[in-house]
Amino acid sequence: MTTHPRGRPNRSAFAALAGLAAVAAIIGSPSPAAAQEVKLRAVRIAAADPAKLAEFYTAAFGFREIRRIAGDGFLEVIMKTGSDSVAAAANPDASLVIITRPPDLQMGGLGHVILGVADVSDSLDHAVEKGASRFRDPKPAGGGAAYAFLKDPEGNQVELLGPD
Repeated sequence: MTTHPRGRPNRSAFAALAGLAAVAAIIGSPSPAAAQEVKLRAVRIAAADPAKLAEFYTAAFGFREIRRIAGDGFLEVIMKTGSDSVAAAANPDASLVIITRPPDLQMGGLGHVILGVADVSDSLDHAVEKGASRFRDPKPAGGGAAYAFLKDPEGNQVELLGPD
């Protein structure tokens, strides 16, 4: 274990080692969920105006609305990628779900949407043209991959991941 400059144990190094041990333990033994073929069904993000944010994801990344659920002061827009709405509805990949942001929703942290793209720089530039803001410029991620971060018009973090 590393030590603090004053000779005390470095707690962050200890926490990192404990975290790695926990990950190794999890990887070493399959969970009951893994045996059930767990699949990601959707990613949900929040917006003051879900319909407007859905327009951004259509313009910036080609998502198509496949379903809309509206209630008293509530809207949920379910989207997938595809050449048109029929192709999007048939797409077996996970959905992007945009909901009305509840007033007490806490934002922040590490949670964000990750989109696979053919060209990280071009996709970032295009998203900025459509209303996103740059959060982190493109960087190599190793192994031939690159990434960049943006914030959509509602402030949700989006990571773009593609070839370097």
